[in-house]
Amino acid sequence: MTTARSHSSLYRLGTYLLACVFMFSQAQAFVVDALSFALEGAEKHVSEKGGYTLRKDFWQGSSASGEGYAIKHHLVKGNSYWFWVGTESDDSTMAIAVYNKKGTKSFEGKVEKGSNWIGAQVSVPKSGTYYIAFKITTKDKQEAHWAVAYAFK
Repeated sequence: MTTARSHSSLYRLGTYLLACVFMFSQAQAFVVDALSFALEGAEKHVSEKGGYTLRKDFWQGSSASGEGYAIKHHLVKGNSYWFWVGTESDDSTMAIAVYNKKGTKSFEGKVEKGSNWIGAQVSVPKSGTYYIAFKITTKDKQEAHWAVAYAFK
């Protein structure tokens, strides 16, 4: 037997679950857009002419406007890497750099920018742990959703 109180509890639970599903789908849409922009930057480099191999794995997240973020990754001497950060945030300013585990900036081959992405090429002097650091500053100072893709050769 159900009571008015149990109907109320079920209604609240159902409403909460529906809100969670909606928020998750919205967050996923931002990540898909951000990844699409990162891959837009990768396009010419992972073509047959560019010669880089795009990795299937990627990173995703969000950060406050102007807040730096770093991804820890193992890089191998002798390889050349490209890292691309994409965001769905229009009118944003982006920066990217690669640092070794001591915090020293590593050699950057090139930096390229698009309207919603930035990419950096790096060839490291020795194999080890490196940090791909980036910052996205949005015009409206809102949180920026991002995705990072990478390739190597």
